[in-house]
Amino acid sequence: MNKKLIYQKLEQKFVKYRDLKKIAAFECGEPLVALANKDGLQVEYQPQLSDMKKFQKGKIFVRKDVRNRLIAAQKYLKRKCSDFVLLVTYGYRLPRIQEKYFRKTIDKLKRRYQKKDDLYEAAHQLIAVPEVAGHPSGGAVDVTIFDEKAEKQVDMGTKIYDFETKDIYTFSPFITRKQEENRLLLRKCMLKAGFVPFDGEWWHFSFGDKEWAYYYKKEFAIYRAIIAKNSRDRLAF
Repeated sequence: MNKKLIYQKLEQKFVKYRDLKKIAAFECGEPLVALANKDGLQVEYQPQLSDMKKFQKGKIFVRKDVRNRLIAAQKYLKRKCSDFVLLVTYGYRLPRIQEKYFRKTIDKLKRRYQKKDDLYEAAHQLIAVPEVAGHPSGGAVDVTIFDEKAEKQVDMGTKIYDFETKDIYTFSPFITRKQEENRLLLRKCMLKAGFVPFDGEWWHFSFGDKEWAYYYKKEFAIYRAIIAKNSRDRLAF
């Protein structure tokens, strides 16, 4: 079994930048809200990705309807297993941080691609092109499942944010049956609540952004990137 070829086939099924850039976005004006454990969720940045923590006083912000849908997904998860809770590890990201990550990726890849379109497609598999990215819109979230009884995260086959391996692809065949079941449970809960998955990262889901519009064949996205209005990026939008 050629692992590289299998992952290349999975990558062919991922939504492409060229598909997303065609989609219009009309901002609905829905506010950002802070997630809280009182909502029945567990909310906590992970050490591997906590770049927004200092800007948001440790809080994770998402759009209001995203919060409501996370709560709905949590209720569905509880019906499946009372010991399980959704652990939300990331939400809104400042556009300038998205841009920084993207430019860093472009710099690493630019020698391998002569055409801009090819370069952007390759980079998009690793970090979304800023103009179509979900996190700056407040519509994308990173989530996993926490087992309250065992007091640890459920085994998903890889650690969250382990970008050193393509085993993070949702449908990787190189994980155990139980790990696959855990990923599919998370995916089912989020889909039930109206989110769309990004199958290049088993933890990434979104609502209202361009990926959501593409997946559900909507005419347009309802969220656009939110730009901070003050120099300190203290969530004054």
